[in-house]
Amino acid sequence: MASHPAPDGDPTAAEQDRPPDARREAHLLYSIAAFAVVAGAALRLAAARGDLWLDEIWSLLLTHDADGPLGVFTRLHHDNNHHLNTLWMMLLGPSHSPLAYRALSVAAATGALAWLAARPLRRGPVDSAATGILLAFSYVLVHYGSEARGYSLAIFFAVAAYRALDLYLARGEARWAALFAAAGVLGVLSHLTFAFPLAGLLAWAAADLYSGGGSVRARLARAAPLAVPPVALAILWAVDLHRLVIGGGPEYDVTAVLRELARATHGVPPGPAELLLLMTLGAAVWEMAALVRARDPRALFFAVAFLAPAGVLAWRRPDFLAPRYFVVLVPFALLLAGSALARLARAGRGGRLAAAAALAAFVATNAPALLRLVEVGRGQYAAAIEVMLAASSGAAVSVGSDHDWRNLVVLQYHAQRVAGGERIVYFPKRRWWPEGPEWYVEHDFSDRPPVKPVVTGPNGRTYERVAAFRYAGLSGWSWTLYRLASPPGR
Repeated sequence: MASHPAPDGDPTAAEQDRPPDARREAHLLYSIAAFAVVAGAALRLAAARGDLWLDEIWSLLLTHDADGPLGVFTRLHHDNNHHLNTLWMMLLGPSHSPLAYRALSVAAATGALAWLAARPLRRGPVDSAATGILLAFSYVLVHYGSEARGYSLAIFFAVAAYRALDLYLARGEARWAALFAAAGVLGVLSHLTFAFPLAGLLAWAAADLYSGGGSVRARLARAAPLAVPPVALAILWAVDLHRLVIGGGPEYDVTAVLRELARATHGVPPGPAELLLLMTLGAAVWEMAALVRARDPRALFFAVAFLAPAGVLAWRRPDFLAPRYFVVLVPFALLLAGSALARLARAGRGGRLAAAAALAAFVATNAPALLRLVEVGRGQYAAAIEVMLAASSGAAVSVGSDHDWRNLVVLQYHAQRVAGGERIVYFPKRRWWPEGPEWYVEHDFSDRPPVKPVVTGPNGRTYERVAAFRYAGLSGWSWTLYRLASPPGR
């Protein structure tokens, strides 16, 4: 494949030769891109304020078992240990706000958004605006860009490595090779799914070096810095990942997981609205075909990166799979879609109207999901605990639930923050008695759990519904509170 034009060309010089109306339009489009970045950052900050959910709490608890920074790599061996995020939580220590724990993810998500909006697949104001809007308002990117885990960091370093490799292959400067190596190592330490874009980047680099000129020694010298990330991954595998313990989760179907990822990218519920997914998918495929026709070497990156998960699933079916394991690829899919919409907009008035309509539809479909995320977050656990504490007059508030481990971890963490944890006493199912516990907590992965006025507890007693606490989906769960129909003292 032939190399594409140098990625750092300055489009502003060409804009000076445009008519005044064209320059005004370019300034307006760049302003829209800038607004999208600011709005995207604000959404991620707002979404980072809600309660921590189980996996974030779990990651925080793991910092106590690490026994120092080195132990993050040599002692934990758990899939909830996202190394850089764990180090960040360890640096902060216990008893900080959710926003503090999520600040690193928010900063990384905003950085990736700004970088791709400023440097889209093809330079130009239309490309920047379209790409910025898609990345800023995609529900799944806002969700994982505001969560105290490693997915947002993996996205940022994948974007950084992508940009560094683009510049290194075009210009051959050592500083870009160093940036690629650094971004690759930090990406590996962010989350293991960074391996998907890394595979695409290495395939792109290998094809470019193979087709380029020069002696074998010169090619090997150019390739040497690019070997740093896979070597880092091999070292991490040797000291940690080969002993990884999976925390577990519900059973899954691969097709259902990918369908949920696509819905979350667009913020649409199951049903007819899913037809809107075809719009973005079609745009990305159209742009991919254009790259192939142009013999653009970046096409190999996208092809290998997107096919890498299929190779992993064919090689080894994991015990647990969730949409978040593919989220590192979402920005690159939207990068393709944004470029396709920009090309459509440049095709004439009809194309501009169609591209604008597609972007407006994308924002509109994501808006309800984003508002729900800001409103209820990943669960309203502290609010539920406050209701139990306010309604119970006794010194101790006895609580049981439908899942001892999941709910106990979340309950204990938030009870400690709400009331020092002194009044909440949890009873596992095997320790229930005929007159208690007073409260029964039922969790549900539906964002709108079914309304059941009464339930029967493991002790055979009737519990009456008091309140329901929703969550936004993807991470966390809903809680429904039930109270013993005739508890002591009532």
